[in-house]
Amino acid sequence: MIRLLNSAFSIFSIIAVVSLFHISRVNAQPEAQQPSIMIIPSDNQLNRLGALEEIDNQGFTVYNRDYQKAFIESSDLKLVIAALEGVFAERGFPLVNLEQNLKGIQNQMALDIAEGLRPDALSAMLNVARPDIIMELTYELQSGGMTNALSYTLSAIDAYTFKTVSSVADPGVESLKSNIAQLLAEQVERTTQNLQATLKEHFADIRQNGREIKIRITAHEEGIVRFNDWSDSCDDEWLYIFGDWVKGKAKEWLNSGKTNGAFKQGISTATVYEAQFRIPLYGEDGFSIAASDIARAFRGEMRKKCGLNTRDVTQGIGEAKIVVMD
Repeated sequence: MIRLLNSAFSIFSIIAVVSLFHISRVNAQPEAQQPSIMIIPSDNQLNRLGALEEIDNQGFTVYNRDYQKAFIESSDLKLVIAALEGVFAERGFPLVNLEQNLKGIQNQMALDIAEGLRPDALSAMLNVARPDIIMELTYELQSGGMTNALSYTLSAIDAYTFKTVSSVADPGVESLKSNIAQLLAEQVERTTQNLQATLKEHFADIRQNGREIKIRITAHEEGIVRFNDWSDSCDDEWLYIFGDWVKGKAKEWLNSGKTNGAFKQGISTATVYEAQFRIPLYGEDGFSIAASDIARAFRGEMRKKCGLNTRDVTQGIGEAKIVVMD
């Protein structure tokens, strides 16, 4: 038998540890000193370009973001993003290019469709590129006859938690220039010092205390398994064996400064379980770790120890979603 909820901390800590040694990713990297950044047009900008579709999904409004259409509709977008990337590159921030990663997500989105999932371009890109920060950009050039003024808003968002880290808005100043990319680069250079400092502070925090992720587990049908009770499908002895091992690993993480051991339980019912906790940014091999890696390892443990069939419906990089099928 297994007490899935009451022993949740041990389970998820186990998975986080296991994942350190079994994750393979495209972008292995040394310990970064500043967060990697991907600059994307905001939903507001996409909407003005006709590249945002509103969809009703069982009573909930969701949005289909067509970034490729945005690049086609706006001849300035590519130049604007390049100009911003230049500003941040000069400050030492690693960059992840939006347009280049768009080319690499088509297969992933096709697989999502085949598995009955509604593909999301942003989630697919994040899974491939795994930036630390996404920069949502909104801009508009306002003409006043002989002069122009470029207004813009730039929001820095943690790509794993989708929490806003910092933002800056500039109504623009009158100028004789009409080159949007040039105007934006000049204004960003002038107005984002505080934003850049906040980004560095945020990344220093997750480097020291670990990256925050969430795991959500649901049962496909009620009665398959109860997350807050004993289950007849598993032997619980392995929990205690692994639990002692995890304590040792958790101590290593704390002593090495990789995490602060934070753990928070969310929704807890017979058919739904949520937990938030922090994991190291990178595994021992230098590859970044995401919630999907933890989910993959956790599903293996559920199958091996409990004989449970599960389905991974994770789309983002900071929140894993697992469905227990039988």
